[in-house]
Amino acid sequence: MKNILKIVVMVIALAVAAPAVNAQSTQKELKKALRQKVDKQSKKDAKALKKQGWKVMPGKLPLEKQIQQARYSELEKDGEGEFVYIIGTDKSVGGNYAAAKQISDNRAKLEIAAAINTIVTSRLKENSATTDFGSGDLETISEVIAATTSSVSAGLQGAETVLEIYRELPNGTTEIMTTCRIPRQRALETARSVYKKELLNRSRDLSEQLDELF
Repeated sequence: MKNILKIVVMVIALAVAAPAVNAQSTQKELKKALRQKVDKQSKKDAKALKKQGWKVMPGKLPLEKQIQQARYSELEKDGEGEFVYIIGTDKSVGGNYAAAKQISDNRAKLEIAAAINTIVTSRLKENSATTDFGSGDLETISEVIAATTSSVSAGLQGAETVLEIYRELPNGTTEIMTTCRIPRQRALETARSVYKKELLNRSRDLSEQLDELF
């Protein structure tokens, strides 16, 4: 009888485990297929960009690898389905490489800051019914968020450049394309700090209550 019970328990355990194993296997297959698709498209894009005169500085990753890195950064998600990174991309022209790079980096960070503001504004709308904010409070916070894009951009620390390519234009100027990424949570913490500081000039209570959105 004990042996029969053991067999029944083993069968049940295997039956319960099977869906989980199958789910994990399916996830791995999907990730592998996605990676193959990204790699294939990256090769194609790298070839097209090279024909257009784009290249990389000595010491940097090959163009194809940089494209792959940028794409993976855009697609990577955490266990809760949230994107791991916030991405900013820009293409700018300058009198030389250094000038063009500075412009492009700054604009990419501004794009990241704008994306952060969009995320927080969305949270503000979603949580308005479950917070203590009044309609006037919500309007004040929205105004602060809209007005602090540059401050958030300037405060971003640890933004990493994952794509940096350039080409020399016929008029002697240099065009640079950059993609920057920063971990989502770090970016949101930076934004919260900026918003709270600005709100403190208007309302200490609002500054303290802002944590409800994060």
